[in-house]
Amino acid sequence: MPVGIGRFCLLASAFLLGVLLLDLPAATEKAGTCPSVDFPLGICEDQCEMDSQCPGKMKCCRNGCGKVSCVTPNF
Repeated sequence: MPVGIGRFCLLASAFLLGVLLLDLPAATEKAGTCPSVDFPLGICEDQCEMDSQCPGKMKCCRNGCGKVSCVTPNF
């Protein structure tokens, strides 16, 4: 493979990776604290990974099933 093509592929890959990374949601933490979980109930699948994926003022917190979901925080 000619050196020019290898360098082009490397630069194109780096450019595409940069574009993908710019499209990621910001990992900002929202105000408030997650409510305590008093009983082992909840939706047993992860609904979010970070606060920025939750609507409005909701936070991504552990639920009673050991997974995470968007909930109203304590202030």
